[in-house]
Amino acid sequence: MNKISALIASGATFAASSLMGLSVGSFAFTAVGVDDEDFQIVALEDISAGETVFFTDDEWGGSSFNTGEGFVSWITPTISAGTVITLTDTSTTVGGTVTSQAGTFALSNSGDGIFLYQTSNNVYNGSVSTIIGFAGEDSGDAGTLSGTGLTIGSSAIYFGGDNGMYTGSRSGESSFADYLPLIYNSTWSTSGSAQTYSTTDFSIVPEPTTYAAIAGVLMLGLAAYRRRRA
Repeated sequence: MNKISALIASGATFAASSLMGLSVGSFAFTAVGVDDEDFQIVALEDISAGETVFFTDDEWGGSSFNTGEGFVSWITPTISAGTVITLTDTSTTVGGTVTSQAGTFALSNSGDGIFLYQTSNNVYNGSVSTIIGFAGEDSGDAGTLSGTGLTIGSSAIYFGGDNGMYTGSRSGESSFADYLPLIYNSTWSTSGSAQTYSTTDFSIVPEPTTYAAIAGVLMLGLAAYRRRRA
């Protein structure tokens, strides 16, 4: 590889890992498992490859995260909206690169919580630009939601148990964003032991305008077929 090609490749790599294009609700938590040390999320929009997402079991202190617990980064692959993903501090079910950044990500067996976030410089303890979501047993696991931009019932949940998972609908909505308030309300099952998560992806139904467009295409095809038969 010559120098110009190397510079182009390194520039492409830098751009791919510097997107920072996510917002509150880009992902939503669908399960937290303290016994299995894992959690599950769903992408509620198409996610570009190269987004750097951090997750931590530390608490939010009002303007930054506390220290002393685990911080992990995940550089995403391309992910389609509706895809359900299970993550640990070393792996995911859809790929990408998972790397421990500081401390030890270890969920407490008496209940814990997880924040998902991005920073302005793609460094785990940099200035937090977006907190995407939170799920945990209770408010003590969050520290505080003040200053996070999150709201219980629409972008965060206290599910009230050691382990918890969303058990509501995964189909029938007209947009993926419509699932956000469903997920973060009361349709969660809790347990004192490990749970088996549903791996069914979320789906949407076409808007009425989409149905009309499909019908129009079918009518045009039928008309063309009849002309050929005439």
